[in-house]
Amino acid sequence: SGFWHQFAMTAHSPIGKNPEEFGVTPIRKEINFAHNDIDFTDETGIAHYKFSFGLKKSLLNYMHGINFDLPLKDWFDFKIPKTTIDPNYIHDCLLQEENFEFKGNSKLIFLAKNPQVEYYTKSKKGKFFEFSQLTFHLKTNILKIEVEKEKADWLSKILLENPVENSKKITGQQLKNEYEEKFEDFELFWFSKPIQQLKENGIILSL
Repeated sequence: SGFWHQFAMTAHSPIGKNPEEFGVTPIRKEINFAHNDIDFTDETGIAHYKFSFGLKKSLLNYMHGINFDLPLKDWFDFKIPKTTIDPNYIHDCLLQEENFEFKGNSKLIFLAKNPQVEYYTKSKKGKFFEFSQLTFHLKTNILKIEVEKEKADWLSKILLENPVENSKKITGQQLKNEYEEKFEDFELFWFSKPIQQLKENGIILSL
């Protein structure tokens, strides 16, 4: 869809729903098919026309089933950044059998508390973000995970308040409720890579 519409805005995309967050202003007209071709003005200063020929070229190739192995840099007539995604990423994801079903009635056991915490700041596009590295010293290995600072502080508090010695275990739903008092999208957090690592290493058990 992104290649087909190029730089037209679609109504149900994140940008279409919240254009002000992305520095664009939609120019709305009478609704046509699916409202998928909304013109807009852009305050970001991005020269969209630079990408036009490359997108048309890639779309033409796709529709004719050719040049799927053509390097991305050959689509455009200007230098583009190197990809940061492994070429086998989608293939490897399809081979993984992850169970992302959240069970609110499951009882949770936390087998570690008081991880070592290091705070640091990351910058991206001129913005600064606070992160924490939590280090868990286990019997067989040392596990380090990286989490946004506020969520790391919340997680450390949960580990401290729910030691394994507690006879009454917190449930998945109770944990979700506590999380959503401060943050959004619990499932995204619960099934994120850092939390999955805690589960895989036996720090978080679900019964």
